[in-house]
Amino acid sequence: MKKIILVLTAATLLAACAEKKPVVTEEKVDFETVVSQRRSTRDFDPSAKISAEQISEIIAVAQNAPSWRNLEPARYHAVLSEEKLPAAKALLMGNAERVSGAAAIVVTTFVKGLSGFRNNGEPVDALGNGWGAYDCGLANSYFVLAARAAGFDTLIMGGRDAEGLRSLLGIPETEEIMTAIAVGVRASEPRTPERPALDDVVKFY
Repeated sequence: MKKIILVLTAATLLAACAEKKPVVTEEKVDFETVVSQRRSTRDFDPSAKISAEQISEIIAVAQNAPSWRNLEPARYHAVLSEEKLPAAKALLMGNAERVSGAAAIVVTTFVKGLSGFRNNGEPVDALGNGWGAYDCGLANSYFVLAARAAGFDTLIMGGRDAEGLRSLLGIPETEEIMTAIAVGVRASEPRTPERPALDDVVKFY
């Protein structure tokens, strides 16, 4: 089986963090390693930082995710400032303490009425904006893998005060708020859960 190779370089992915450097090298890292090392992190190192440029590099990778008619409905509201970051974390309900040391919170949304809709605004099927949520989820999966490839860790959170985040960040009503993703560097090694046996999740016909 051929392996998909990700080439990680300081120039193309991320410059080192100012206070704590994530692992970014010019060595080739195979896709299976990136996937296996990505873990939902609930213990972040508060000394680690991430810049707007680094977040932008990660999002640029996430934009390669497939979407309905290539409309790319996913949007990102990245919170890094000392003014808004604590306020955003406070709106994450039961996750607030888990991500207290995260360097950034990225609120992901999708533009309503794009994916799953005809040009006249009519939904193509009963799922409607569910296709926008699907496309946003695909982009989110690319986002967390790109972050891991760059030496960062993430936690995707569904538990959040969506309207509180909308008000704090000025997110327009045309966008549906999906998740909040904490980004930073793990302070301890996350648990590796057991996966179901393939026979329990796959059927071949």
